[in-house]
Amino acid sequence: MESYTNDPNPMRPQQSAPGWAGQPIPMGPQQSTPGWAGQPSRMGSPQAAAGWAANSSALAASTIKRKSEWPALRFIARWLKIVAWIELVIGVISSLVVGGSLIGGGAGFAGFAAILAFLVVSAIVFMMTYASAEGILVFLAIEKNTRKDE
Repeated sequence: MESYTNDPNPMRPQQSAPGWAGQPIPMGPQQSTPGWAGQPSRMGSPQAAAGWAANSSALAASTIKRKSEWPALRFIARWLKIVAWIELVIGVISSLVVGGSLIGGGAGFAGFAAILAFLVVSAIVFMMTYASAEGILVFLAIEKNTRKDE
């Protein structure tokens, strides 16, 4: 049989091709049936991992850690979320103050209507600001997931 390797280093000993490559798997002394590398044989003794798999540089797990290309957008999104919560708190407090002053001034129904209107406007402003921050983060996540690492 011809030796097989995917290792460019000619100094390493050459291993034979794997069984799935069309050549028979050599069986050890305790093994009566061939199996996959690392899988126990039918006789119960573990089969040693194939040398070509252990030395293969193609099987090594390597990941490239890259920072985000737009760190300022994460900063802006974080600040937009903080601003949204500040807007909501100020809107609720101001609606209670304005509505309370109207109720205290004798306009009962108008005061409740003002409180309700200010609360609705505050909620809408909060949702718009918070949604813009989340929109930035969604686009950053899409960019990260579709980035081609070199």
